[in-house]
Amino acid sequence: MEPSNAVSLASSIIQTVEYSAKVVHKGKVGGLHGSDANALKEPTLLDDAIANLADLSQQLRKTQHVVRNSNTTPDQHNTADAQLIACAKDGAGVAKILQATLDQAKRNHDVDEQTVLDHGLRSVLCLYYNQKTISAFLDTLNSVRKQVDIALLASLKKSISQLNQAHLEKGWLSGDKAANARVQLLYAVNHHNWKPTETADISSFSDALKDAVVSDDIESRFASMILAHLRFTGLPDRLKAIPCTHPGTFQWTFDGSYERTDSRDYESFPRWLAAVDGSNLYWVSGEPGAGKSTLMKFLSSHRRTAAQLQTWAKAKPVVKGRFFSSSLGNNMQKSRLGLLQTLLYCALKRDRKTLLQVFHHRWQQFRTFGGGRQPFTWNELRYAFIMMVSTPLTPRSFFFAIDGLDELDGDPKKLVQFLTDVAKFPQIKLCVASRPTPEFLRIFKGEPCLRLERCNRQDIHNYVKASFIGNEVYANFNRSDPDLLPISSKI
Repeated sequence: MEPSNAVSLASSIIQTVEYSAKVVHKGKVGGLHGSDANALKEPTLLDDAIANLADLSQQLRKTQHVVRNSNTTPDQHNTADAQLIACAKDGAGVAKILQATLDQAKRNHDVDEQTVLDHGLRSVLCLYYNQKTISAFLDTLNSVRKQVDIALLASLKKSISQLNQAHLEKGWLSGDKAANARVQLLYAVNHHNWKPTETADISSFSDALKDAVVSDDIESRFASMILAHLRFTGLPDRLKAIPCTHPGTFQWTFDGSYERTDSRDYESFPRWLAAVDGSNLYWVSGEPGAGKSTLMKFLSSHRRTAAQLQTWAKAKPVVKGRFFSSSLGNNMQKSRLGLLQTLLYCALKRDRKTLLQVFHHRWQQFRTFGGGRQPFTWNELRYAFIMMVSTPLTPRSFFFAIDGLDELDGDPKKLVQFLTDVAKFPQIKLCVASRPTPEFLRIFKGEPCLRLERCNRQDIHNYVKASFIGNEVYANFNRSDPDLLPISSKI
């Protein structure tokens, strides 16, 4: 078995059997006490356990599938590989029984809330199995857990012995700190010469496996779950539906041709992007149909935007995100929750460290009992967003484009107040768009702005002219009556 596949399989087994053991053990799940226990309702605890067992079982099946379909199939004469595969089968078997039992209790409403909170999920198992059977479950799980360390260590030792000199010369086992966790583990086995026959070596290897691989895999699984919750159906649809700019239009936003325009109608967008004067909110306004969404798509994706932002951020990387509301879309596409979920998803999808920080409470629930799956609330997302932009764990700046503020649910004053408060942090810039309603005119008074309907007359002319020129009927009329040629300029 390939070393990386063996390590992945062992990690999946360990996660499955250790969580299953939490379910079977007496007492609160994962030592759940105090306010956490009081905050949880029985259905949440039970649902989380069922969902977590399902996720772990699915992960284990996927890993087994990868092992079976890898180029290097498990050696039938390799006792260690065979033992590892047997551990996967035994661990998955117990997890499947536990999941089915908890699911049955939920369907039949056989669970007393206080009993589960006081005595843990084992109290649910006691409704269906005697103590001898439950103890047998735990014995199997404990046995599998011990065997996994021994089997994996033996498998890796055999793989190392078969590595040719070319691998070593390329530095595959060089101990490079930037190498992934699985390679580092393989290096540690080779470096320390741990043996599967020595108790102390097995213990050291087990600790290294947990620290280098299993912990990282659990973090990865949590991050994937949070990102899946943040990403909602239809998230990219609105952006895809917005037409791209007509050739030659909106170029004035970057070429300086509007530098002398009344600043109440247009303040230089590129200058605002690069500015370090603390003016971090830019308002694009326009009447319905003026082209706000098209302009926002153009501005947020333009290479000059990225360049100017980097001038502002200096050496720090710039994290970007954008949200385009849709009054005709689903509820999330026109909600404050959808806005923050989208921006958090954009910012956190490649930043697990910050994700763990801003969703720390959910992370603790996930590590303890597989929780953290409850629906998001506005206050939680608001707090997470503020934490992300106010105290980033690594130096970085943020740029977010938000289109259609006036189409979002809730009190617009509260939403805009939140955005203006966020814009006070020095490492964030917000470009927002809405109709010029009296309320927004009052709220954004004094902020850098672009009044689209007062700036795009030439764009409209260029678009109409190009449409006429490209129209076959107009071309035919124009050939027969040249006096029609200037008609486009009169529209």
